[in-house]
Amino acid sequence: MPAHPTPPAIPGSRAEYEACYAEDPDKWYQYLSDAYAWMKEQESNQVAADRKLVELQVQVETQQEEILNLQNTLQATTYSEIVGAAPPPTTRSTASAYLSERLPDPEKFEATRADLRRFRDAITEKLTVNEDRYPTAVSRMAYVNSRLNKESYKLIQPYIFKGACRLPDYQDILDILQGAYGDPNEARTARRKLDVIKQRDRDFSTFYAEFQSLSLDSGLEGDALAPFLEKAVSKELSEMLLNNPPADYSYNTLVSHFKELDIRLQEYREKSRPYIPKRSNPIPRVGPTRTRAERQERKSPSPRSGRSPPENPQLAGDPMDLSNQRRYIRPNYRRENNQCFRCGSSSHYLRDCPEPDTRPAKFRHAAIPQSPYRYSRHSSPRSPASDRSDSRNSRRHQENGASLS
Repeated sequence: MPAHPTPPAIPGSRAEYEACYAEDPDKWYQYLSDAYAWMKEQESNQVAADRKLVELQVQVETQQEEILNLQNTLQATTYSEIVGAAPPPTTRSTASAYLSERLPDPEKFEATRADLRRFRDAITEKLTVNEDRYPTAVSRMAYVNSRLNKESYKLIQPYIFKGACRLPDYQDILDILQGAYGDPNEARTARRKLDVIKQRDRDFSTFYAEFQSLSLDSGLEGDALAPFLEKAVSKELSEMLLNNPPADYSYNTLVSHFKELDIRLQEYREKSRPYIPKRSNPIPRVGPTRTRAERQERKSPSPRSGRSPPENPQLAGDPMDLSNQRRYIRPNYRRENNQCFRCGSSSHYLRDCPEPDTRPAKFRHAAIPQSPYRYSRHSSPRSPASDRSDSRNSRRHQENGASLS
């Protein structure tokens, strides 16, 4: 069998292929059978090659450690020959001392668009700094796969065969994650966020870090970012910019100028902040310890049945404080004791009270209406005979509505 099967003819279109297949279908059937068998053979060869590659990479790592051990032994032997002392024992930690400082492992990828950039930058930094700790592509891809959660690992699982990832390197894994979780319109999204971002009550340095991150994603550079920055700063900085304009309105000049204005604003706020002295924690007062019997004796007696005014015990304090002598007076106390509603006297009622009425004029006759048919308590009603005599006397002196007297 040749290196790969060749077709009986190379048609340029589907119509030519159908014509060639109609002329000699047996040759085309043989070609398709040979191509399928060749593909199966190549797949098995690829699996064997991947397995051999993993074995060779493990051997390379082992030999690198042996080389480091031999170098350490050689250095120790040379040192002992010069100084004449016994060489120090060579351990595995001594051999690994030449490796780079191990960076902490980044957090696992959360399979979200917001977490993609953080994970991509952290993985790239980790494998760039610790390149000597992950010398092979298989070890790098295995490390990246170990930092994926269940959802994101499902995207890489089809490329793993017999425990080894068949992609070229870890950058291909990051590209797959970018295609699945990345924003296809990252620049437009960043520009839209630049248009609505606000500083609010944050300091300028914290706000500018977020602004700069969005500007990198938007693709805008230089003075094109100046209008967005002027629009996004706080109201205080905008007002300070009116009285303290910069030398020019270029982007870099505006950033430096806003930083200086923000420093002055923070200093002013610190000076104008009122001083609040700290109070020392008072020592809690601990009362005397009493037994259960003493506590029961000190209990107050049961309340009396019925309604009664609340008791106002005399509190110890300033003897000139007259507020302790005040008593609670019920609203219906004077009515129940037949006292004057105005002065509280028991010798007369409200209508006979000599004290002046201090109420407004519109409320003076609201409680006790004055009626011509209302008789005084002290006066007796008139008899009917006196009423008839009065009417006769009035008729004598009046006739037809005119007075005759």
